[in-house]
Amino acid sequence: MKKNYSIGISYLLLGSIIVIFFSCQNDPVEDKSAENFKVETEIDSPTKFDHLYFVGSYGGQSSIYKFDFNNLSHKIFWYSPKETVIKYLYSKNFGYSFFLTARRIGTNRGLSFIRGIKLYRLDPESSVVEQVSTIGDAIQIFIQWVDLNFNIQLTRFDLKVASHVNKINQIYSPYGKKLNEEIQVFDFISDRYPQFDVGRISLSSPSGNLSVIQTGDSIFIEIANDEQKIFIDSAGESINKVKWSKSEDHVIFTVFKMRDDKGRNGSSKIFIYNLREQILEALEESTKKMDFIIVNDLVIFENGSDSNSFLTIYNFEKGGEMHRIKIQGGCGLSAISGV
Repeated sequence: MKKNYSIGISYLLLGSIIVIFFSCQNDPVEDKSAENFKVETEIDSPTKFDHLYFVGSYGGQSSIYKFDFNNLSHKIFWYSPKETVIKYLYSKNFGYSFFLTARRIGTNRGLSFIRGIKLYRLDPESSVVEQVSTIGDAIQIFIQWVDLNFNIQLTRFDLKVASHVNKINQIYSPYGKKLNEEIQVFDFISDRYPQFDVGRISLSSPSGNLSVIQTGDSIFIEIANDEQKIFIDSAGESINKVKWSKSEDHVIFTVFKMRDDKGRNGSSKIFIYNLREQILEALEESTKKMDFIIVNDLVIFENGSDSNSFLTIYNFEKGGEMHRIKIQGGCGLSAISGV
């Protein structure tokens, strides 16, 4: 199997130059059938990236840090004593980014609340931060990039009817201009609680020649027009996110298992698999849902949890860990603990 696959993958790699793209989506895949794999067309990422922004603890608040790739150092970039960063998100080409802050987060009588939400835009190139809007309060909030537009979905109680929940959908341009806002009203007694609209995850490589598939509890790499499959794992978790190196000789993916019926914590794993050598270069595990990005021929992924969370920088071209980013109080790519 290894010989046939090596010939096949070498032919595919010589036939095209592949552009890799990035996603911050963290939600599990529902459709696992190979026939429905969809190759997404996205915008090229920068060849080299001098710095990276991420979320870390500072002064008792979740704040924004800046990491310098040239000297492998980090420093505090944005902090507010009255606001905590609840989510930071790059666009898929790393050219734009937004972050949300809140004045207070908690639960009351079993219901979550987020008070005083604000939206900020951070220009990665100029390192300029500007407030875009004051969103207000919410029960829950979800953000994602849809192509080059930034999408915010949130729910809040209706002020007129006690049993009504409003689902608000806002769309912003990458420069911070609000393009659209829609409000849907749900009666949670008869209509159930509104669900967020989550973008679909692509499991195929950008060329469409390779795919990660899940059959039962097992995960495989599938080669287009080839009946052979490469077995990777049989842990039974759901595939959460898949990305490929530019040359498609590496695939990086995460899996996640929800808390079981006995109340035991869920688990997350990240796999860094060398397709050319057919070896698993790295496998890390966490109790939190792990996120990762690929930039500068590096995989940067989350590990640990809560105040002990940290970032690992792995060089998959050299096949080894390059650096760890640790902040007292924890850090993550988009939020502390990757929650």
